[in-house]
Amino acid sequence: MGDEPSNKGRAPRVVKVVKPSENPMRKPKAQKLVVRGNERVTAGGNIKKAKKRQTSAKRSHQTSK
Repeated sequence: MGDEPSNKGRAPRVVKVVKPSENPMRKPKAQKLVVRGNERVTAGGNIKKAKKRQTSAKRSHQTSK
């Protein structure tokens, strides 16, 4: 594990998501979705992308010197 860079994301993976249909009488639909490294699956079955992390102005200024 020491050889790998730490900024790598996770590998794409297939996730089975069961979402309720629009009609409550109909049975829920199962979908297979590909979730990439910077995405996550919510409790409701939606896929959310990771938000950009805020870096301080001080930190970016130090690296430019």
